[in-house]
Amino acid sequence: MTPDLDALDQQRTRWAVERRRANLLADLVDDETFATGGLGARVPGLSARIMILPIDPLAHKVTFDEELAAWWAADHPDPILGGAMDWGNDRRLTAEAFLRGQRFDGNAWYRYVALHRNGAIDVGLSDEGGLSRDERRFVLLTPLVARIWASVEMFRRSAERIGLGGPVEFSIGIRNTGGARLSALAQGWNEAYDWRAGRECQDRALLLRRELLAVDEVSPKTLAFDIGRQVENAFGSAEQRFIARDGQHQGQIDPRHCRWG
Repeated sequence: MTPDLDALDQQRTRWAVERRRANLLADLVDDETFATGGLGARVPGLSARIMILPIDPLAHKVTFDEELAAWWAADHPDPILGGAMDWGNDRRLTAEAFLRGQRFDGNAWYRYVALHRNGAIDVGLSDEGGLSRDERRFVLLTPLVARIWASVEMFRRSAERIGLGGPVEFSIGIRNTGGARLSALAQGWNEAYDWRAGRECQDRALLLRRELLAVDEVSPKTLAFDIGRQVENAFGSAEQRFIARDGQHQGQIDPRHCRWG
C-alpha cells in the first residue's frame, strides 16, 4: 500500500509542534537550549531527553483522578533487572503532567518520568545519559539503552491503561556529544580502544526518531536496542557494545550498568 504522504506530513507536523515545546528539534541541535524546554528545564545538567508522543498531542486523554494517580505512582516491573523500576520516590502533579522521579532539592530533578495529559511519556536524565570527567565528555551507552527500554515500557503500560493506539513517535535528544566518547560499555569491551583509536562523536548533539504505526509494532527491547545501535553509530562503531561479549551475561544487555542510582 502506498502511504498517504500528505497525511504523514500532517502527522509529523503535529509531533514537531509538541516537540518544539521541549526544544527537541533538529534545527536546535547546535543550540544550548536543545532538549531543555518544558519539564526538561527542571533537570540541571540534562544529558538526555526522551519523548514518546501519541497520534494527537493536543488531545486530552488522561484525567489524574485518584485511581489513575495511584496507578502511575505505584511500582512497575523492571524489564531488565526484575523487581520494580526505581525512577525515584518524589512525585509532582502539574497542570500538564504527573512527574515521578528523584529530586536534588526544591524543583531540581536528577531524573523524572512524566505522563502527560495527552498520553505522552516524557523522560529527563541528568548524568545517566552522559557526564563530564577530567575535562572529557562521555556518553554512557549501556545505562542510556536501559533507560530507553524502561521509558518505552512505561509508555506501553500507560497506553494499554488509557487506551492509546498508533501511530506513535519516539524521539531522544542527547546533549553535549561533540568530541564525546562512549563509556559504560558491557563486559568484554575495552573502552581504552576508543581512546587510542580516537573514536569521538562529531555531532554537537544527537536527535534520533522512530515512527511506529502501532504501540506494539516492536517490543520495548527491540526499539531500545535499535536506538542504542544508532547512538553507537554516531561514535563510529557498529558493535552493539551494550551487549556483554563474555561472562555470565554474554549475549545480553549488561545488567551491571542498568542499575538505578
